[in-house]
Amino acid sequence: MHFNLLDYLFIGIILLSAWAGYRQGLVDAIGGLLGTLGGLILAVLYREELAFYLDRHYGFTQALGDLLAERMPAPVCSPEWGAVGKGLGLPEILLDPTAFLAQLLLSLLCFLLILFTSSFIIKLVFAAFNRLLSCGGLDWLNRVLGLLLVTAKNIIIMIFLTGLLYPAINLAARMGSAWAVSINNSLSMSLLAPWFLELFTYGKTLLGIAALC
Repeated sequence: MHFNLLDYLFIGIILLSAWAGYRQGLVDAIGGLLGTLGGLILAVLYREELAFYLDRHYGFTQALGDLLAERMPAPVCSPEWGAVGKGLGLPEILLDPTAFLAQLLLSLLCFLLILFTSSFIIKLVFAAFNRLLSCGGLDWLNRVLGLLLVTAKNIIIMIFLTGLLYPAINLAARMGSAWAVSINNSLSMSLLAPWFLELFTYGKTLLGIAALC
């Protein structure tokens, strides 16, 4: 098995992360890492609450479901699917896979919104301290350590995003979506993606958030 386009994308992000970390420095990188970890914790804790709020007040799940239903193959939403699902003893939510996929996507969008908003606020605080340290004689050490931290942080982000997106992509591929089938095939043939998914599963177990997806 060889590297595919998705693997080269992952590697490119890692290299860019190393370059960005060298430019940022240690303090700014710590701010980015703490911002990411803090954002991840807040996103895990409150994504469902935000999704519930958006769905209750603005009907996001219904809107996403209608949008997906227009683009998914017609048989997915047919009565036969519901009959088969009932015969298999599937939960009610799985009897309508379009609605289930819409809920997955809304939960993911809320996760990303909380993650990036909270991370940005934390980074602003550490950026001010980084400017002060960069003026001293330890600038080179600040940069090297920053390289290591930013690279590690962005690898963590890629692992989480891959793990969060995979269930929705896999479900959409089974429902016949052409774009999802293409992405799912790329994930299956990737050398790095399976490692990311395995690390994501391990991370969920380690952090006690096995119900994340």
